Amino acid sequence: MEGQDGFSNTRAVYTTSWAGAMLEADPANGFLSVTASFVVPKPSVPSTANSSVAQRVHYASAWVGIDGGSACPGALLQAGLILASTRQLTPDESRDLNITIVTGNIVKLTATADSSTSGTITVQNVSQNQTVTRSLNSTEALCQRNAAWMVENFSIDGTATPFANFSSITFTDASATTFDGKTKLSPVNSTLMDISWEGDIVTNTTVAANGNVLVQYLG
Repeated sequence: MEGQDGFSNTRAVYTTSWAGAMLEADPANGFLSVTASFVVPKPSVPSTANSSVAQRVHYASAWVGIDGGSACPGALLQAGLILASTRQLTPDESRDLNITIVTGNIVKLTATADSSTSGTITVQNVSQNQTVTRSLNSTEALCQRNAAWMVENFSIDGTATPFANFSSITFTDASATTFDGKTKLSPVNSTLMDISWEGDIVTNTTVAANGNVLVQYLG
């Protein structure tokens, strides 16, 4: 069925932390890279937060990645941005990526698997003409079976961070390139994922006919 602005709202999976679209590769041709752009929203503390939680910083992350789905849950290559209710963070503060990103900037994310155990992430601030690239290595092998465009309620040391009201994020120019380096697939035929806590649906994900992935915060 079609939602607003031609966005499809067919869905299949509810999770406690991921909202977005996940595409599974043809068994004969896995994913080499995944990319998308989005406008950085202004995250805030949800109006429904109780007084004690409302005093804390609330977070959300927006990312593109390879694997992480049921086909290969053990490994995940991500390029993304952490959003916070009090300030904007760099794409990954623990890695000291030297880039400035603020609300309203257009950011392009790309994750590329160079091998099953190595990859490259690129974060481009299109608005400010800044780009950072980082090479990564892992002992956990990628399967390269899934491409993902996600907003996440991430955890630190096993505890979920307070989830920010990010209003909405639209991943545009979203595509995944397969092993041959030529075939680009859009998220149109993806499995859609949304966040649900104890029966309360927190997000709403839809995918347009042009492949744009819209993730809305419902609270």
